[in-house]
Amino acid sequence: MHLTGMPPLPPMWTLGFMQSKYGYRDAQEFQSVMDGLRNRNIPADTIIFDIDWQGVGGMGNLEWNEQTFPDSKGFLNRMETNGFKTMVIVEPYMWTNTKYYMEGRKRKIFTKDDKGRIYGFTLWGRPGSQLDFCNPKTTVFWKET
Repeated sequence: MHLTGMPPLPPMWTLGFMQSKYGYRDAQEFQSVMDGLRNRNIPADTIIFDIDWQGVGGMGNLEWNEQTFPDSKGFLNRMETNGFKTMVIVEPYMWTNTKYYMEGRKRKIFTKDDKGRIYGFTLWGRPGSQLDFCNPKTTVFWKET
């Protein structure tokens, strides 16, 4: 502590109640949750978006699903107006049917097996590959996307 000083405190909202459930399907369901929390005077600071927020293809498609969240920016603004912070689930892999998967293959940013091939696996019943964040090109790709 004498060498580095005291660590900074996290923002207060990170210490409050965070509502999360696997599979909120759309903006309407989220709105219902927000309304229910506020109408019941339940103190909540954050609502967490699980993988359903991601567009066509799911995990690794790092864009809002415009079918289920047609006005994502407006919706996020309404959340903020209602006093909610937003967290989105993002994991370090991509399913093979996502928009960015082929770009990732081209840039060679996925982990490799002992033979130098892209390491593939199945998660939640879908084939995918792990992003290699030890590779600086992966970080560049992640920031661009």
